[in-house]
Amino acid sequence: MSSPIGIFDSGVGGLSVFKEIIRIMPGEDIVYLGDTARSPYGNKNKETILQYSLENISFLQRLGVKLVVIACHTSCTNALQELQKIFSLPLFNVLYPSLQKLPQVTKTNHIAILATLSTIASGVYQNRLSQFALYPIACSRFVPLIEEGFFTHPLLEKAADEYLEPLQKTQIDTVLLACTHYPFISKILQKKLPNQVKLVDPAYDVAKEIYTFLRQEGKCSFKATQGNYRFYVTGEPEKFKKIADRIFDFSIGTPQRVSLGKTISQKI
Repeated sequence: MSSPIGIFDSGVGGLSVFKEIIRIMPGEDIVYLGDTARSPYGNKNKETILQYSLENISFLQRLGVKLVVIACHTSCTNALQELQKIFSLPLFNVLYPSLQKLPQVTKTNHIAILATLSTIASGVYQNRLSQFALYPIACSRFVPLIEEGFFTHPLLEKAADEYLEPLQKTQIDTVLLACTHYPFISKILQKKLPNQVKLVDPAYDVAKEIYTFLRQEGKCSFKATQGNYRFYVTGEPEKFKKIADRIFDFSIGTPQRVSLGKTISQKI
């Protein structure tokens, strides 16, 4: 029996990665953890983000996953290096695919980075893409609104207008959605940007990386039937289910509510 893929995010954002994984690998079993009780991560400090991420990965590891997808840009930009030192379990992230893809997409070399405050403050994108003209924008109000299920809402429109207004007179041709929540409002974002601007969502590239890795390791599930999906949340299960059922073309059932405790930092 094949072990499941583990995915965690601060909330529903990681479901954008989940969708790409099941599109490419429909037979894979998946365990998803949404740390909804402590969302958003984007306004937390580095130490807190690391601790939450440790607890999330440890929880998934106890469930016997074969790898973990860190489907949270804030965790990736603030804690990835430390997590890679602690866990021997394969960890996939949404940071590296972005860094590899952006240079291939932009023609003007002007790129906007839409992300949480902690991701922007980490300076990861600014440091690793210093050869480009970058416009990093902390979009602090997006995640709380999306976690409430507001994929279209006047408050969301107002926030988008405010965040994207500084980009109107720039030469950007590429916008990185550096938060897995943001693809759920991509239509609003695209509408408020010039037509030639391309939105980059790394979810597909992460899924491709995982597929390649599993094939090389001989750990792919080739079941003809849909995989078994389990959902866990730290907050209100019904609230998560309501949003998730809008995202997928199937009902996820009622997620199980769990509590996450402190984790000792050691090689696991």
